[in-house]
Amino acid sequence: MEAGLRSRAVRPAAPRLVPGLLVCSALAVLGGTGCGDGPTLPTGSSPSCRQWMRHVVSSTGTTWECTASGATPTCSAFPLSLSTTWTYASMEDFVREAAVPNRLRALREETVGCGTFAYLGCNHTITEHTYDAQGRLLRRERSARHDLGGQQAFDLTTYSAWDDQGRPVRGEVLADGVAETIVLTYDDGARVVEVSNGELVEQDRHGNTIRKVTKTGVGPGEVSEVRYRIESLQQVCEP
Repeated sequence: MEAGLRSRAVRPAAPRLVPGLLVCSALAVLGGTGCGDGPTLPTGSSPSCRQWMRHVVSSTGTTWECTASGATPTCSAFPLSLSTTWTYASMEDFVREAAVPNRLRALREETVGCGTFAYLGCNHTITEHTYDAQGRLLRRERSARHDLGGQQAFDLTTYSAWDDQGRPVRGEVLADGVAETIVLTYDDGARVVEVSNGELVEQDRHGNTIRKVTKTGVGPGEVSEVRYRIESLQQVCEP
């Protein structure tokens, strides 16, 4: 949903990429290479379920209706032409993501906002995650593009240390050639992760995000906060 990155029109222009930023293509996601390298874990003998948001209202005044469809759950805004889709390596990963507070398993999160008229095209805000063979988050890459051309890279975060539950605790953010070291701290009782650069995610007891503070870039950066009021849930179970 509102990913915390402020919406900006991405005008057709020559790409301005963060040095070293490798944006995974849709082919990589679907083909099982690059960003598509799981973190799928072996399926247990007993099915498990999660309670995922169905009807959500954000602090920006946007109402969202969410549908869990296989490995690509989606939330659509009403009455705006706005939607967010998460891509997972499997439906099992989507369900099991809720088991450990603030441990990500999504490969990709893409928010698409379209203009009133089709010829204006759509803006895409994209966050892509890369994992190692143990399902630990290695990289987070954030960027935006427009249907009519043009691309903007926000930042690239790489992680170098993890806790005993496989969640990153240290990393580095790179933007416009400038690097910033970050430390991540988890409060599992409150289901909150705080990042030393000011970012924060708070979840409810079902693993749904109810507060998100996002910072773009390094240094003073651009910070935004969105809160979510979840008004109804839906049960999603492993196949």
